[in-house]
Amino acid sequence: MKAKKDFRAKVKKYLSGLNDKERSLKNALLTQKLMELELCAKAQHIHCFASFGDEWDTFPFMREMLAQGKQVYCPRVIGPGLMEHYPVSDEFEFDFSSMGIPEPRVTDAPADPKIFDLIIIPGV
Repeated sequence: MKAKKDFRAKVKKYLSGLNDKERSLKNALLTQKLMELELCAKAQHIHCFASFGDEWDTFPFMREMLAQGKQVYCPRVIGPGLMEHYPVSDEFEFDFSSMGIPEPRVTDAPADPKIFDLIIIPGV
């Protein structure tokens, strides 16, 4: 567990040290590499976290997936250890959790997680 904690601290330090240009380039590269994957090309129902802080900016990726006619869903915390997954549109109507994490507004029924054929989660 200590190794994981140390690794997370190292990655967070690295990410927080990137300047705007470096961050923009790395975000674009990661988005491009993800979209080049066959799994991504075939996916029709994509679950993706809504980024915040120093995380990879997922909004350009989600915007592109929506432009391709794919369905995109983001998580919303509904209780300790519990999430529901809601569809998002290119308008990105989000509320913010008590921790400042963007969560989709509840405008429809939650999605059944069994429909997701690609799930993007934060790595750190």
